[in-house]
Amino acid sequence: MLMADDEQPAFDDQPAVPPLPEIKAYGFLQEQAEQHITQAKAVEQYIEELRTDARYRPWFEQFHPDSVPSFIQHYALAKHRALDHGENVARWMQERITEYTDAAYVRLWDIQHKKLFDLQCQWRAGQLTLPKIDVSEQFEEWSARIHRCPFLEPISAEDFDLYCQFVATTPDFVADVEGNEYTEWQDYDEFKEEYCGDAHDLSIPEWYHYYNAHRGTAVLLGLPNLRGAKEMYYRKVLHEAERPAREQARAEREAEQAANPPDARPRLNYADQDAHSLAFARRFEPGKLSRLLETYQEADKPREGRSLKRALETLENAHDDVIEIEHHADWRHAVIRAAAHYRRQRLLEALPVVFEEYQTRQALGIAHPPLTDYESKFKASKYTKKQILKARALLGEPEDFSY
Repeated sequence: MLMADDEQPAFDDQPAVPPLPEIKAYGFLQEQAEQHITQAKAVEQYIEELRTDARYRPWFEQFHPDSVPSFIQHYALAKHRALDHGENVARWMQERITEYTDAAYVRLWDIQHKKLFDLQCQWRAGQLTLPKIDVSEQFEEWSARIHRCPFLEPISAEDFDLYCQFVATTPDFVADVEGNEYTEWQDYDEFKEEYCGDAHDLSIPEWYHYYNAHRGTAVLLGLPNLRGAKEMYYRKVLHEAERPAREQARAEREAEQAANPPDARPRLNYADQDAHSLAFARRFEPGKLSRLLETYQEADKPREGRSLKRALETLENAHDDVIEIEHHADWRHAVIRAAAHYRRQRLLEALPVVFEEYQTRQALGIAHPPLTDYESKFKASKYTKKQILKARALLGEPEDFSY
């Protein structure tokens, strides 16, 4: 008898399938369980000590006996939390104190990022040579470790004053100053497009515009990109020379795939696991569970209002500082503006502190701390150098970067 399309065969009629490989629960769940067990044992130990140690009896006898057990429970748990989390809380409190000093230290190097970019424009135009710079990618690599770039002029008092003026007067503090934390400071191609009026989005940092307006350096972006054009030329030469090898390798891959076709079924990608989980629950779980899962996923989605959340955290951590909140029809906008103004003032207070430390290190020849805890070991310039030298050799030119 034929079955309808949506009809499933009886369980006994279904073909046997091999079981899936062993799958363990998430490790963090086991860690949490172990932490709870450890906490419970520690609290029980403290309770037993408080209950039986004669040292504590005179203190407890001051109070009604019915209230002592609940206090012992409370104190035992508080003691455990203090010992287990107290150092982390103390560290967090210290981080709150140094938050603006740390931010000011990162922002101080905005000055050097701009100087490096101006040198890049001149280097690309063939107006100068720089030590440790052979190809254009190296400007981005030095930007990533700007704190030890060897060929930049130190930050002067005039540079510092100009930057403080920028921070104090920039109209949009959040976007123009704080947003620069993730700016690609040496993105020459994007900035060149904007300068020429061909870009779809504005990408040049406002600090660059401010610096250009006061130092007359905007013309540097108008210089020709001679070195960039040469690099592109050598890349094309090598690309054409290696075309036969690439085509041969592609033919071999296609033959291998034809002989052993890859599994064409879609993957359960991590990015789509929530959607797949909901579809799975709707098919195999009771309706109530699938509805609960859908409700949980909706509640767990990131919401708008991160700016407001950060603003509220800023005001909460302001301790006893008096912060004026201007009148606005939308209270959220007023809170965000007040928090941004507060962060601006704290940054302006911290900048002279970090600049004085910078000057001290410069005078004593002490290395400056890195801006982040992570520095990538990958250097794209190594690959580019190999390409250019190989192309020059193919053309019968000297295998160097004097072009």
